[in-house]
Amino acid sequence: MNENSLDDLIPKDRQPKERLLLLGAEMLTDLELISLLLAQGSEDKNVLELSGELLNEAGSLRELRMMSLEEMSQIKGISADKGARVLAGLELGKRASLEDKRFMPLINSTQDVLELMADEMRSLENETVKLLLLNSKHRLIHITTISFGGVNYSSAHPREVYKAAVKFAASGLILVHNHPSGDFLPSEKDITITRRLVEAGEIMGIPLLDHIIIAETGYYSFSEENIIKY
Repeated sequence: MNENSLDDLIPKDRQPKERLLLLGAEMLTDLELISLLLAQGSEDKNVLELSGELLNEAGSLRELRMMSLEEMSQIKGISADKGARVLAGLELGKRASLEDKRFMPLINSTQDVLELMADEMRSLENETVKLLLLNSKHRLIHITTISFGGVNYSSAHPREVYKAAVKFAASGLILVHNHPSGDFLPSEKDITITRRLVEAGEIMGIPLLDHIIIAETGYYSFSEENIIKY
């Protein structure tokens, strides 16, 4: 049995190339996109089945990008040529993502943060702390969740905050969290955490620019209240 015969058995309306032409690349699943990079299946698996095995072996797209060509080639049916095409495609996606960061929103005020985050934070039932990482031009690099607590509790340890800041080479930070209770005024814990992060930022050279509490009834900005100054 040759390599392509099983691929020929895939119904035309399920073939990734046909679906891409009809619907556009953005409508394809991860599995279908990987199958287009592999181009063909193996002796005992069609290209979609082989793609599924590769993705399952990796665990996620992020882990797939981190696999070596040698690791991919250990999967039966993944030749060096197929693995190289997958790695090349994933690397192009990574580079395109890095270029996209130039178009991330400019964060120059509390209102900019509220426009970006308020709806999401007010929809959360549990108190959640998110961190906005900014570059030296105040453009958003990344948003990460620092902690997810109970209805009335959450914390943000400086170690976790600045671990993320260093990882993404941030030049400034904005902490955002919600109060599901509806009261936007800071608790003693909120004030303590903020002071610790300000001190850590001075040591690290990556300042905390603001800490914003968002609730159904309004918001509280430590920067607007002049508790955080930079």
